[in-house]
Amino acid sequence: MKTLALIMSLALAAAASAGGIRATVQSPSKINSIAAIQRQYTDEGVFGKSFPGRVDGDQIIIDNLPDGATYDLHIETEQGTIEGWDAQVPRSDYEQEQPLSIEGKHAIFDKLAAYFEKHYPDDVVVLDIQGNIQNAALLVAQLRRRDSVGGGFKPGEWAWRVDRFQYENPQEHNWAPYQERPFYALERRRLFEKDYAALRITFDRRLGGIRLDADHAKRDLGIIQLPVVEAGVHAVNAEGSPTKPIIVKPRPERWPQE
Repeated sequence: MKTLALIMSLALAAAASAGGIRATVQSPSKINSIAAIQRQYTDEGVFGKSFPGRVDGDQIIIDNLPDGATYDLHIETEQGTIEGWDAQVPRSDYEQEQPLSIEGKHAIFDKLAAYFEKHYPDDVVVLDIQGNIQNAALLVAQLRRRDSVGGGFKPGEWAWRVDRFQYENPQEHNWAPYQERPFYALERRRLFEKDYAALRITFDRRLGGIRLDADHAKRDLGIIQLPVVEAGVHAVNAEGSPTKPIIVKPRPERWPQE
């Protein structure tokens, strides 16, 4: 009976890890490593667990992934790092999806600027924003250049992070942070100015929010042209072109009109 129970336990574990992600990639530089980051949602916050994959010719492959989870791809190339982020949000209540308007974006930027006005970072930039008339996801980079007191910070050490924020507007009159989980960190580092200047990271929403479930335990992302990774921290659109970053802090006199 113990042997049978052990066999069943192993079989269940194997079934729970039967998921996989693959894609055919066209890369401007050599890929050194690939991993899928599982976003684990807990009462204490969102944590990332890394599952390494492999490169086989022009294929990237990550096997033995637990289903029922969401993943962002993390790719290290000779140019730098490419990170996926989850830009997916719930559909709006309209039968025909309504886009996120420029007025909606401005309302969200207003809320973010007010939130960060007296908060920790010195600089806040929206790298990307996606959504519809009732839901929006934002990729937000924060940097504190001033010395931090406590927490083990060394003199001259900066604090840098990139978060995924989510806003909702169900009644279409007052954008507010998503109640269940307003934001979580994708990157969080302590570094010196020279290390910050050396960052080469590009966020690509095509490589994020990959959901594996019982019906879609294995996902093939098809053919993806990976972006060129340039110096600094950037995001790209669906076709790989760079997004236009929006400075939220220091707050500009006016928001961009596109």
